[in-house]
Amino acid sequence: MNHRHPRPLLRAACTAPLPFVRSALLAAYLAAHLAAFFTALVAAFLATAMLSPAGAVDVPHRNPPAEEKAVRQAREAIAEQSWLRAAELLQAHVRAYPDDADAHNLLGYSLRQLERYELSQAAYERALAIEPEHLGAHEYLGQLMLTLGRRDRALHHLSTLERLCQAQCEGYQQLKRSLESAAPARPRGYGR
Repeated sequence: MNHRHPRPLLRAACTAPLPFVRSALLAAYLAAHLAAFFTALVAAFLATAMLSPAGAVDVPHRNPPAEEKAVRQAREAIAEQSWLRAAELLQAHVRAYPDDADAHNLLGYSLRQLERYELSQAAYERALAIEPEHLGAHEYLGQLMLTLGRRDRALHHLSTLERLCQAQCEGYQQLKRSLESAAPARPRGYGR
């Protein structure tokens, strides 16, 4: 049989008279071509990563386009202080994407603005169940606890934020300011 091989090394591997020579030449051919293949693959991966818009999503390892649209619309409603619209959008969204910690956090925020505190707390707690180190959920749950007079729980979330971001994140600063400006809780029976 007459085989045509475009690569001289591969042709030599196929026509070598001794099996061990064929094996050695074939191994050399594969090594050279696999190295080039993997180099091209890594280059393509890096080029794709560099073309992705930085910060386009809260969590870069998920968020299909439909999901992004719903969250974007909810963020627009929040910016307009349309709390009910934001809550409705986010409730529908978390039914479709129950593991979206950011959406649960935004839902909690919207519900807190509507003074639906129990539902707000449940949304924040769900966000933290999904992502225990979610900075926004710790801040907002701390704010909610402060609103409900649970200063001890607000302090707990402040200390968690301090541990997570070394007191450098905006959430820590906001919750700390809120705690400092809030009147300390009075003991029961005080002022009677």
